[in-house]
Amino acid sequence: MPIHDRRRVDAIARRNPSPGVARGDDGSTGTNKGKLIANVGDERRRKLERLGRERAVIYKKQLLTGLRKAELAALSVTSVELDGPMPYAVVNAAAEKSRHGS
Repeated sequence: MPIHDRRRVDAIARRNPSPGVARGDDGSTGTNKGKLIANVGDERRRKLERLGRERAVIYKKQLLTGLRKAELAALSVTSVELDGPMPYAVVNAAAEKSRHGS
């Protein structure tokens, strides 16, 4: 995929998935503006942030490869070929949506 396409995909992935929901930078001037309101411990916050990063990586892989969630989960190190002129992955037919193989 050309680099300009990857940048476009990255920009799309960063967009607010719920445009009707405020992000906190909506110009509000309340007393809690910019403050963390939820009473969440540091350890829980770190776990949630890590989960968010993991999900972002998964979504990006799905966008860039076209693989579905089950197909991506079924990949193993031995099913990915990176050394050739065109990198590719072999998806097990049982993990494909049609279960028939392509």
